[in-house]
Amino acid sequence: MAAVLRGSAFFYACIYIVLSALAFYYGEISYRTGAVAVGVVVFAVMLSVSRGRSGLSFFGLVLLFFCLFIFSLFNYDWSEYRSVFTVFVFVSGLGIAWYAVEFRKTWVFFELPFFMFLTVTIWLILVKGYGAAEFNKVLVGSSRNVYSGILLALASGYIFSREYAGKSISVILFVLVFLISIPLYSRNGVFVSFVLLLCVLWRKSILAFSVMAVMGFVVLVVGWEYFYDLVQSRTNLAAGLESDRYYIAQDYFAHLDLVGFFAGVNLTSVPMVEAFGGNPHSAFLRLHSFFGVSIFFFLFIVGASFVRLILDKQYLLMVVLFLYLFRAAFDIFYLFNLMDFLVFPLVFYWYFRRFTPNFRREVILLPSHGEADSSVVART
Repeated sequence: MAAVLRGSAFFYACIYIVLSALAFYYGEISYRTGAVAVGVVVFAVMLSVSRGRSGLSFFGLVLLFFCLFIFSLFNYDWSEYRSVFTVFVFVSGLGIAWYAVEFRKTWVFFELPFFMFLTVTIWLILVKGYGAAEFNKVLVGSSRNVYSGILLALASGYIFSREYAGKSISVILFVLVFLISIPLYSRNGVFVSFVLLLCVLWRKSILAFSVMAVMGFVVLVVGWEYFYDLVQSRTNLAAGLESDRYYIAQDYFAHLDLVGFFAGVNLTSVPMVEAFGGNPHSAFLRLHSFFGVSIFFFLFIVGASFVRLILDKQYLLMVVLFLYLFRAAFDIFYLFNLMDFLVFPLVFYWYFRRFTPNFRREVILLPSHGEADSSVVART
C-alpha cells in the first residue's frame, strides 16, 4: 500500500509541475487551482507514508497551518477568498517539497525544471532575440519580474538539490543566470543572481573566487565606460535604487491600527496599494494583510531555520535563504506561490534537516524494501 501511495505522490507531483508551468504561461486561475489541488493531495499522501510525522518541528508546521487558516477567515471577504486560497498554496508547496526531499526526488523536481527553464530562456534570447520588452509579455498577466523570480527560485532549488545530494554546483550555469538577468531588466534579479554567482564561486574554490574577483575588477576598471552604458541601457538600474515600494509600505503602516495589527490590514483601504492594482509589492505586507499577527509565528520558524543553518555550518544555503527573503520583501511572487516548494526545505529547514543525510553526522536509517523511503534521524 505504501508503494502505491508513493507512486501516486510522484505522479501528482509531476502534474503539479506541469500545471504550475501552464498557470504561469497562460495566467489561468484554473491551472493554478489544479496545481494547488494536486499539491494538497501530495501533502495528504505524505501524512500517510512519511516517517517524519513527529517532533517539535513537525507539530510546529501543523500549528502554523491552523494559525494561518484561522486568521485567513478574518480577511476572506475583502480579499475575495484569496487569503484562504493562499493557505492551501502553502500546503501544496510544502507537500511537493516534503515528497521530493524525503524520497530523494530533488533531481526530478528541483534540478530538471531548472535545466529546462534555463534552456528555453537562452533559446529565447539567442534565437528569438528576446529583450526586456518581449520578456514582459511571455507570461500572460505577469511581468518580467515574475519571469526573473521563477528563474531565481529554480536556481535556488538547484543549489539546495546539489548540496542535498553532495554534488558539485556548476559555476557556468550561474554565469548564465547572471547574464540572463540583465535583459530581464530587474534590479533585484541582477543583484540576487550576482550574489548567487559569487557564492557558488566561493563554494567551488576560494582560490577560484579570488582569481575571478581580481579579473572581474580589472575588466571593470578597463571597460568602465562600456559597462556603465550597458547597465544604463539594458537594465532597470538607470531608474535608481528607490522605488514606489517605499511609499507603498509607508502608506500600509500608516493605516495599521491595533485591530489591523492582530487581524490583518484591509488592502483595499490603503490608497497606495490600490493605486498599484491591489499589489503591495512585498510578500511580507501581503502575508500580514491576509494572516495578521499569526505571520510572526511563521517568521519565528524561519528564524529558527536560519539559526539551524548557521549551527550546521550550511553557509551557502543560509545565503540562499537570505536572498529569497530579501527578494520576497520587494515582490509578492514568493511567500506563498507555486514555486515556493523549491526553497521550502530552507524556509522550514528546522523540520527538513531530518531528511538531509549529507548535512548531518548522525546515523541515517535507510529504508528496507517495500517500506517508505526516508532518511529520518533523531527528531528535532
